[in-house]
Amino acid sequence: MPLPSMTPLSAPSQRPSEPVTAGLPVGAGPGPDVLTAPPGQVESDERLRLLAPQLARLASLPGVHPDVKSLARRVRAAAKTRR
Repeated sequence: MPLPSMTPLSAPSQRPSEPVTAGLPVGAGPGPDVLTAPPGQVESDERLRLLAPQLARLASLPGVHPDVKSLARRVRAAAKTRR
């Protein structure tokens, strides 16, 4: 999967109407409550965390398809980053 291109710091804002303090407890814009996980995200993260070890065991079996190994790696990485 190709990496997304980086936006230069000198680029114009992609959210010109959003204050730079949006998401902070002080300043203009919405507070930290807008940074919470969307509904269903917590349940999804928990399912990923529970699925990761099972996929890892499946991926370790002899003769398993490379796509299964790739899926196991991606799920494991997603489960680690969402803790």
